[in-house]
Amino acid sequence: EEQAGRADKEEQAVPPKALAPQEQEAANAELQQMRKEAQSAREEAAKAVADAEAARAEVVKAKAAASRLEAARGQNQGGGVGLGLAIAADVARLHGGQLVLSDSVKLGGLSAEIRLPL
Repeated sequence: EEQAGRADKEEQAVPPKALAPQEQEAANAELQQMRKEAQSAREEAAKAVADAEAARAEVVKAKAAASRLEAARGQNQGGGVGLGLAIAADVARLHGGQLVLSDSVKLGGLSAEIRLPL
C-alpha cells in the first residue's frame, strides 16, 4: 500500500512550468542583482567587523596604558610615572643603539649610558 501511495503522489506531481525567454532573462537579471547586493552586504559587514575589532583593540591598548601609568604612579613617590628609562631605551633601540645601566662608582646610584652606532 505504501508503494501504491507513493506512486499516486508521483503521478500527481506537476512539473515546473517552463519560462518564456523574456521571463527567463528577467529572472536571471534579478538573480544577478540579488547576488551583487548579497556580496555588497557581505563586504560591508566584513568591514564593519574589522572596524569594530580595530576600535576594540585601541580601547584595550588605552586601558592597559592607563593601568600601567596608574601602577607606576603608585610605586613612585617622587611625582613621576617611572617611564623615563623605558622611553630612553626605546629611543636608543630605534636608532640602532642601546641603553646600558650600571652602578655609578663615583656618585653612587645609577649610571645610564646610551650607546649609538657611528
